[in-house]
Amino acid sequence: MRILLIGEYSLLHNSLKRGLTELGHEVVLIGNSNGYRCYPVDYDYEAKYLKKQY
Repeated sequence: MRILLIGEYSLLHNSLKRGLTELGHEVVLIGNSNGYRCYPVDYDYEAKYLKKQY
């Protein structure tokens, strides 16, 4: 099964991804680096509302 996990703020999705991958699923994790936490993600994004407006 192909699974998409969105958001990563507490390593919950990384733990879930690891378990699902061990069960044979294809898992992709999308999130933002969130400043100081820098949890690993497959695709990093920055929300439009977080961008500075000059």
